[in-house]
Amino acid sequence: GDSSFNKLLDPGPYTLAAAVGFMSNGNALDSWPIEVKTGINEVHLVVETPPSMEVVVWSASGDPIENARFSLLRRSSNSTNSTGCRPLKTEGNRYVILPDERILEIFAGGSGEEAFLEISAPGQPSVEVPLDRLGTIEVTFDPVSWLDVDVIGYRGSGLEGILHFTLTSDEGSASSSAMVDWLGALRIGPVPPGRYQLATSAKTGSRYPLDQIAIEYVHLAAGDNAIALTLPLLYQLTLDFDDELLGKRGQIMGGQFSSPRRFTARRPLVISLLAPGEYLVRVEQMEKAVRIPQQDSVFIAYEKIEINTMVIVQITPGSPAERSGLQVGDQVMAFNGVTFSGMEEMQAIGQKMVPNSDLTLTIIRNGVEMQLTMEVTAFEGITPRFIER
Repeated sequence: GDSSFNKLLDPGPYTLAAAVGFMSNGNALDSWPIEVKTGINEVHLVVETPPSMEVVVWSASGDPIENARFSLLRRSSNSTNSTGCRPLKTEGNRYVILPDERILEIFAGGSGEEAFLEISAPGQPSVEVPLDRLGTIEVTFDPVSWLDVDVIGYRGSGLEGILHFTLTSDEGSASSSAMVDWLGALRIGPVPPGRYQLATSAKTGSRYPLDQIAIEYVHLAAGDNAIALTLPLLYQLTLDFDDELLGKRGQIMGGQFSSPRRFTARRPLVISLLAPGEYLVRVEQMEKAVRIPQQDSVFIAYEKIEINTMVIVQITPGSPAERSGLQVGDQVMAFNGVTFSGMEEMQAIGQKMVPNSDLTLTIIRNGVEMQLTMEVTAFEGITPRFIER
């Protein structure tokens, strides 16, 4: 078709270039030297139709897609370059795409790259189509699934505004997430049909990750799917502390937490939105196992740790140390009856131990002194903390 434009310029020599889109993207069609004189100048140009491709886009159900978006991809063995591509012309679900010079070079061969056209549209998963020549391409989006969730008991639950739902496929290759609206409804998608895990999480604080409070498994067919979801019963835990622990940093872990929820010990401290499960409360070296919902309040006592002792702060699961009966919080006082007054003395004792021999540890556990007999190798797998004067 015909096109015209006008521009105010100072007199002088110029180069007039025609391009599709941005000149920097390599879409120049042609250029001409011109001389602009004082007054009105007219330039009549004929631009040849550039190389183009026609792309026809359909939904999985055969409906025309009239709002598709496009990107041209150049991919080598170690990189991918993407350039947005605005269709030159659109008629319904038929789009005329102009590949840039670098894509045309790939068509000609010898560039060492591959060309792809990425097509996306609202409510559709993006599709990549390999390109190797000009011509007409018909693209049909893969079937997609949507899940409508009605959250029963949402209003008045105390969870308004903090619930988050995530769909994840069994193999983890597809996921989608959404927040529930004020009526307790949400729509998640689009995702490919298949079996998914629907995780319900709550945001318990601005600095903390989402706390998972429930999991459902759903099988999604192509198109719309719907379920009603009843919120799990959540509990709160009240913590109290000895005076010596007030103001100390602590954490509660286990249960539904993806990472520990941290706190500063105060009296009382209420931790809410706890799903049923096993938890561990830790402040300094003090620990307390908690079961929800059996316990709704817990007192964390201060236990004085002897100086010049080695405290076990972590044990690797499945390690010889775990199998030997050692526990986190045990205070090691002596090896084979030999006490130590510092890290160097303790290491010297360890160097004198005979491999595969028996080792007798004197420990303090929950304020009670006891002895444990085990092989020397059974001490492997601990993370110690040495406390000295």
